[in-house]
Amino acid sequence: MVVLAPVTVEAPLPADFVDIDTLVEQAERDPAAKVAIADGRKAIAENYYGTEPRALAYYRLQKGWSQKELAMRVGTSQSYIARVEAGDIDPQVSTLRRIAAALEVQPGVVLNAVLSGAKLP
Repeated sequence: MVVLAPVTVEAPLPADFVDIDTLVEQAERDPAAKVAIADGRKAIAENYYGTEPRALAYYRLQKGWSQKELAMRVGTSQSYIARVEAGDIDPQVSTLRRIAAALEVQPGVVLNAVLSGAKLP
């Protein structure tokens, strides 16, 4: 998995700037768009994360969920889910269980997914 460095913006953003997360949230208010976005996430899971070992993102995307959606269902933040998926942190066992319950998979599946995305020391 490639981890990109944060982007810095030298110039001020335009007054009408809207970040991508906000645009997606706005689009998902329309039921048809919400289904289309979920279908797109499922396609990404199969086309980009479909090989073994499967990353945690695969199971989330298979549900058609954003990181924010999984975080809400688990009771944590989107940034925490992003760090788990990137292998930047080691989640507690209780968190792995909550993620597994939300994704409707066995905790061992989530553990293997997290381990497959873990960064080397």
